[in-house]
Amino acid sequence: MAIVQLIGESCRDVYVYGSCPRLSPEAPVPVFIERERHVVPGMAGNVMMNLKALGVDCVLFTQDPDIVKLRFVEETRNHPLLRVDNDGRDIVPFDWVMDKTMPVAVADYNKGFIRTEDLALPKPKPSFIDTKRPLGAWAETFDFIKINEHEFRANLPFIEANRACMEEKLIVTLGGHGAMYKGEHFPISEARVFDVTGAGDTFFAAFIAKYLKTQDAKQAIIFANECARTVVMERGTSVVSSELALRV
Repeated sequence: MAIVQLIGESCRDVYVYGSCPRLSPEAPVPVFIERERHVVPGMAGNVMMNLKALGVDCVLFTQDPDIVKLRFVEETRNHPLLRVDNDGRDIVPFDWVMDKTMPVAVADYNKGFIRTEDLALPKPKPSFIDTKRPLGAWAETFDFIKINEHEFRANLPFIEANRACMEEKLIVTLGGHGAMYKGEHFPISEARVFDVTGAGDTFFAAFIAKYLKTQDAKQAIIFANECARTVVMERGTSVVSSELALRV
């Protein structure tokens, strides 16, 4: 079994499902009646759960204290009513120490656990990052960088100025339209989207798992697309199925 060093901020995704049968007599706001509550690992924790489901063990380095994302959801339509976040205060930055013999993956939500200067340090190969922070010179030290379409547009000046370097490592996810890599579009099959929470984490984990097995980035993107497609058809933060795990 492959082992990956996973570094990044994690959270508890808390889902409170219920109904809104009436308005409050005190103000024109819905009264929420809780039916059930689910707590699952999110962010880097979700990446870890997906990696393990796909047969990749990992050592997780994450922050303390917890980050909590509390969601109130109308259960019949899976309609989110309110999200309350505790982004974590007094997060101590990660003391960057890595095993040089194991691949490294960074799930960087840019909340203070990872310092920009540490991202520039040499890393074992292969190295992967899914990041919310602006791209910079540190990007040259990673083999693969995953960002979404919005992040791609925000970083376009840097990408254009460093096109030769970025072309080899930049993977841009496009939501329901799949992904782009090295100028090639990788479409995704149409899906009945129920909940997009954590789909990017699943894509990242699936890409890592497949690449470690095949050393083929394009094959890994196709597999990651399919894994992300399946989790958006589930409620809440989901993990890839055992059926997909057999195809790694």
